[in-house]
Amino acid sequence: MAKERSAKKKKRHGGVGPLGCLYVLLGIAVLIFIILAVRFAIVFKGAYAEIREEIASRREAREMAEREESRRAEENRTSSEEPEPSGSETEPGEFSGENETENSSEESPGETESGPEDPASETEESVPPPSSSETPSAYEVSVDRPDSGLRIWIGDSRTVGLFMTVATDVRDVAIAEVGMSYPWFESTAVPILEQYIAGGNVSTVYINMGVNDCASSVKQPAQFAAPQYIQRINNLIAAHPGIRFVFVSVGPGDGASYNGTSIPALNQEVDRFNAAMYSSCAADFLDLCGFLKANGFSTQDGIHYTAATYRDIYSFVLGSS
Repeated sequence: MAKERSAKKKKRHGGVGPLGCLYVLLGIAVLIFIILAVRFAIVFKGAYAEIREEIASRREAREMAEREESRRAEENRTSSEEPEPSGSETEPGEFSGENETENSSEESPGETESGPEDPASETEESVPPPSSSETPSAYEVSVDRPDSGLRIWIGDSRTVGLFMTVATDVRDVAIAEVGMSYPWFESTAVPILEQYIAGGNVSTVYINMGVNDCASSVKQPAQFAAPQYIQRINNLIAAHPGIRFVFVSVGPGDGASYNGTSIPALNQEVDRFNAAMYSSCAADFLDLCGFLKANGFSTQDGIHYTAATYRDIYSFVLGSS
């Protein structure tokens, strides 16, 4: 009787039998599956966002290359239809990518007197414009250079766009590449600049870098690049006291976003970058950003300006300096 009462008591109070253990293990397995699924979703979402950014960046580079090829094809078609002029003429600063030399004794429109031409300068090698396969790190306009007074423009895709759009002066030389930021400025642009300076014919250096750095620091504030630019430019100024260095402030964008970056957030970062350069960089500061905000501007895609705005920028920079 005592054993029977004990068995009934155990049955009344219950216990975790084999079926209960199975349910517990099943619940734990489901919980582990949910945790792994959430972690996989987070990793996949990050990887997918990076892939989208990479695709958008490649699409932009391809579109710019296609526009340039179309422009060059149109120029070649137009030049082949027109009669050959008496004496070769080259538009100052024309970004044609062809090895042309200026044989005419007359100055091209917008070219200023620079004294007798040095015959050796006629053999100066030119760098072709960008193609769909690669983008060169420096653009060299294929015209004869004067013996002195070169104006070097260092920049990113906006400077590339300016030299592809505006009939720049014979003295203008661009060191520019699409999508570049401070690491390229330090490793590529500055060494090329030093080569020009070693030639003894550079008068002014315009630096218009920073928009890609600002886009990076919108997403990762720790990548704020102004201090690096300030230190490097100040060192260049100290090393070359006879050359005028001008920092052309980063211009604003318009619209909602570009390649996943909020344009309003980018413009705030541009203002922060420009303020740092103004306060600490020893170069002359040219407030292009303020000029564009006050006088109006237009872009093709939120970042890269239209031909009319590039002409305004070119006139502002030369007129203010």
